Amino acid sequence: MKILIVDDSVVFRSAIKTSLLNSGYVNDVNLASNGKIAVAKLQQSSFDGVTLDLEMPVMDGLETIKEIRKFDTKIPIIIFSAQNLNAADKTINALQLGANDFVQKDSGLSDLNENMKMIENDLVPRFKALLGEKSLIPVRMNTRKDLSNIRPNVLCLASSTGGPEALIKVFTKLEKLVLPVLITQHMP
Repeated sequence: MKILIVDDSVVFRSAIKTSLLNSGYVNDVNLASNGKIAVAKLQQSSFDGVTLDLEMPVMDGLETIKEIRKFDTKIPIIIFSAQNLNAADKTINALQLGANDFVQKDSGLSDLNENMKMIENDLVPRFKALLGEKSLIPVRMNTRKDLSNIRPNVLCLASSTGGPEALIKVFTKLEKLVLPVLITQHMP
């Protein structure tokens, strides 16, 4: 798996790179210090996923997501950013613009080994989950034929942090519903 790490902090780029390569799940990592560089690299080479900081010079994370989604709507983007009230709003915006998930940077961890362990525990499983979902999509499409005769009494939707974008897509395609809809939206 090949991941592009986009972060203006040399320390975090290094920690993320080391953690991902040590995970045994990622075998190739490329680095970008801002969104403009990241967009150029994504247009020139193929990647399986992106980690993206929101606060960066030249082109911030939100603008980077907008630019990436213009030419690639499928690549998983995981926001890896500091968390405060302002960052929480930006994270919600990032998810609405097309980011798939987020991991909170813990800048309070003073030990590099603690940071790398946190990255391994939080970031790698998210990539595994997101890239694993890609293989499930054709199965869901094929089983749709099998479900065509079922008339449900209620529609239940559950989504995680990538859900706002998915829910917007679902509800903009729906016409008049004649059954109750239950939604569970997980947001840390």
